[in-house]
Amino acid sequence: MTCAFCGRDLGPGWEVTCDQCTKWGRDVHSSAVIGQPPQHRDWPIGEPGFKPEIHPGARIEAFCSVDSGRLGATRLGKVWLMKSVHVGHDAVLEDGVEIAPMTSVGGHVYLGRNVKVGQGVTFKPFVNVGDGARIGMGAVVICDVPAGDIWVGNPARKLR
Repeated sequence: MTCAFCGRDLGPGWEVTCDQCTKWGRDVHSSAVIGQPPQHRDWPIGEPGFKPEIHPGARIEAFCSVDSGRLGATRLGKVWLMKSVHVGHDAVLEDGVEIAPMTSVGGHVYLGRNVKVGQGVTFKPFVNVGDGARIGMGAVVICDVPAGDIWVGNPARKLR
């Protein structure tokens, strides 16, 4: 296992950051799983993915997972992933994104700046969510969400 930030070898175990990166103020909980292979049926077992690119100010809480990219790096800006959030391969989360617990972000999803996501939301792969949008608790997002909109429900639809 290597450090998710600097690539330094950590040896066996489940640590995600080395002591040096932790000292630099990286706010990643020790139970987070960063950079595991992409969960995709066409991914050859044992092949490495593209290492995630994570902003030094990102806050990733306990039991979160961020997959390696399949076609390019999974990218997280200065985001807050609350407990038990999964971010799929090749997803891009811009600065200011906040995601509540138990949310699943599918592969190739794009969340624009300052998007706020309620608890237990599911994003279908290849969905784009515009800047400043809000997604209500328990929503299942199956299509693109325009900037500034509020969407709720299963399937998610525009509230206002």
